[in-house]
Amino acid sequence: RQVHAAGFLHRDIKPSNIYVRRADETPVLLDFGAARQALGRKSKSMTAVASVGYSPPEQYESDGNQGPWTDIYALSALCYRAITGQAPIEAPRRQSRLARGQPDPLPRLAETVLENYSKSFLKAVDLGLWVIETERPQTLDEWVSCFNFDSEPVGKNKAEIENVIQSQDKPARLTVTIRDKAWAIGAVMAVVTIVALAVWAFIPGDVPAVDEVVKPQPEVIETVTPEGDSPAPIKPEEPSLLGGGSSILVVTTEPTGAEVLVGDTLIGETPLERTDILAGTHDVTLRHPDYKTLHLANQMFANGRVLRIEKMLIRGTGALTVLTEPRNTWIERNGERLSSGTPVTLEGLPAGSMELLIGAEEHHPIQVQVDIPMDGVGQLERTLERIPYGTLTMDVVPSDATVTLPNIASVYSPGVRVPVGQLQVVVRRPGYREVTRTIAVVGDTRARIELVRNPQPFIVETPPEDLELTEELEPVPTRDVRIERTESDDFKYINVDAGGIDKLEFIFTGECWVEIQDGAGSEKVYFDLQRDGDILTLYGVSPFMILLGHPYAVTLKFNQEEVDLMKYEARDGTARVNLGE
Repeated sequence: RQVHAAGFLHRDIKPSNIYVRRADETPVLLDFGAARQALGRKSKSMTAVASVGYSPPEQYESDGNQGPWTDIYALSALCYRAITGQAPIEAPRRQSRLARGQPDPLPRLAETVLENYSKSFLKAVDLGLWVIETERPQTLDEWVSCFNFDSEPVGKNKAEIENVIQSQDKPARLTVTIRDKAWAIGAVMAVVTIVALAVWAFIPGDVPAVDEVVKPQPEVIETVTPEGDSPAPIKPEEPSLLGGGSSILVVTTEPTGAEVLVGDTLIGETPLERTDILAGTHDVTLRHPDYKTLHLANQMFANGRVLRIEKMLIRGTGALTVLTEPRNTWIERNGERLSSGTPVTLEGLPAGSMELLIGAEEHHPIQVQVDIPMDGVGQLERTLERIPYGTLTMDVVPSDATVTLPNIASVYSPGVRVPVGQLQVVVRRPGYREVTRTIAVVGDTRARIELVRNPQPFIVETPPEDLELTEELEPVPTRDVRIERTESDDFKYINVDAGGIDKLEFIFTGECWVEIQDGAGSEKVYFDLQRDGDILTLYGVSPFMILLGHPYAVTLKFNQEEVDLMKYEARDGTARVNLGE
């Protein structure tokens, strides 16, 4: 408590740093190497020093939020080791799983059946092992108060447990024979003993001789085993390999971001360079969440020499179960069809993040981002949005013209089912001009298209020069209609002079077939298919008979006055207009 109150942290509490006095077997916490580093910097950042299983997430970062709760995590990890015989799962792995929305891989002690341990004790250990530092007890007093040592252990007493174990013919679940109260009190006492060691480490003066404190024999945690087998002792961790040597390690990997462990100590991520590793033979492990772990045994470290490791990691694989509505949804990745139906489990996918395209008939396809866990099975559930449909019926002239729908797979027939929205339609027939039009489909839609004949060649026959006429023929009156066409960047101007003083002016905003007959004769003075941007001006003799294919695509003026064409619109969408009668 006094060490924390003085602003110091130990930051390396683990079994190998706990010693026992010969005289009274009281535990003492030693090795303030990490604490000295924190003291010497006097800045907000601290050297990243971590022991696998015993260090919390913030200790893996140089600017992590470290405080008394950091040492409380390590003390809780010691309790976990004493209870289960195993060190807790390393904090970065737990943090990675939680960040992906997966369950914490570290089992909660209070949720397991651990006889001979009080619930309050197990809950206090779980609370001290919380990944998020702000959710742990913030001081030693707060953490110790969670133990509630006066409550009785849950389950059978020790004698009853041993009787049950001796009567079983098969291996029982892991049971620890040490006393939870005494061990936990000892762990807390070790923290209190930091006071004496802090004086030794930081304050000059007379201190007890180091010989008074001896390192204990390796702590042995017994497990219940079948009759005839010997329990396997679990030895404490080896001392830290960092901070006291001058061996140089340089590690690069493809991809980058792989964790580097020397022995069991995490020392950073690639690309990495460390110059403080103890000389000797150590195992090196390269670990990446999406790639296979690479173990390099017996790597030689020598003082003042560089050990360079360059490795290409092998991508791990996983599986993905896909559940969709509707069923039989297809799945594609980078244009490759992975499955033609759901539900399905896709095996052998590269681990990590990937993008998939999923779709089904009459439904909008969607892009989805998924995470494939290495050596695990992810799950994707999606509901696709249905595409609204309507029907289309075309009235075409001539009636035997062919109708095609180039942008969809459907073959046209009257009343064909098509997606709602803008739909391109092509109508063609030999001897006629082809027409392409965009039609807005809403519900049951009908549209009319009239084709125009292509210009046909003609032959002019004259009588022979030596033909003798016995009767004088009357001349056939003809009309002189002149048509002039001029074009600009934005418009095409068409002027028709049929020999009259009445004026018609057409401004087209879309495709529209037009036929015009004036009062001077029975023949048409003008007929053609007009396009968007055409301006047609005609001078003739009223009355005029005008036929328009699509009156909504044209503005008409007669002798400078605009004509309301909508009142002439027929049920088939055309308009027949009589003006000047």
